[in-house]
Amino acid sequence: REVYKQKALVKDYLSPYMDKIAQLKSPVAKMGLQVAIFYYVWEQQLKKYDWLTVTHEDLCTAPIERFRELYNKLDLQWSNEVEQYVLQSNTPGKGFETKRIAADEIDKWKRMLSGEIIEEIRKGYSILPLTHYHEFQK
Repeated sequence: REVYKQKALVKDYLSPYMDKIAQLKSPVAKMGLQVAIFYYVWEQQLKKYDWLTVTHEDLCTAPIERFRELYNKLDLQWSNEVEQYVLQSNTPGKGFETKRIAADEIDKWKRMLSGEIIEEIRKGYSILPLTHYHEFQK
């Protein structure tokens, strides 16, 4: 679980940040760091490759329209079945179900987590220079 200790990851991406990483004490701050590492490595790869990316928030804002755009960009066939699946997924769900009201998912963390927990997560997340979800950094 402590991906920040993986030798190859440290060598390739994290070595300039290890002093700050070593100062993290709480499991929640370390969790924030691990999320940041995912985005940091991803952003580094985006510089090398022509990947198509879309945010969860964009998909939640207008699911049908955004998924249709994504299908078009990927040269996939949009169909009534696909549209029905997206519509049926945009319904109340719980637990590990894949159904959710998309509009309710946008910034849900702001409503669900306490200010104290958010600050702890930010301690780890803000160590790496990220462009995605920059509003989450300190």
